[in-house]
Amino acid sequence: MNDRSREDSSTIRISAESRDVVSKMKEHDLLSLGVGEGDSNTKDIYLLAVALGLGAPAEKMGDPRAWTRASYFELEDKALIRAVMLGTLDNAENIAAHCDLKEAFNYCSQFTNAGFRRIDEFAADANYDPDLMVRKMLDHVAEKYDELIKD
Repeated sequence: MNDRSREDSSTIRISAESRDVVSKMKEHDLLSLGVGEGDSNTKDIYLLAVALGLGAPAEKMGDPRAWTRASYFELEDKALIRAVMLGTLDNAENIAAHCDLKEAFNYCSQFTNAGFRRIDEFAADANYDPDLMVRKMLDHVAEKYDELIKD
């Protein structure tokens, strides 16, 4: 098995706690992502959880469960996952280890619990109304953008 097929066969895992949030999302049809109706949606939800969880303290996943496969991620998605890992690079000598996709997924998964909790907070704040939740999330993105611009 070559390195590319090994990477593509990797299983991406999330915690049982995160799966509970996904169940709520599915129950309320939040974000119109159609949770559970296709693997591309599990990929998108994973990326959203990583993005929202970045900046929170890294957490070990308790009771990790299979969520999606690396093969469902497009080249651009994999580049984003690797970029998160590369952001931790302390010297150029470690760059090869930081580019390993499986390790990058493992690193990013440490932030999914925080990301899924954030999604759950957005949902509760919006009384599980999908449109209001999206609006609250966009407001959050605008606030983060403004913070970045000021720095």
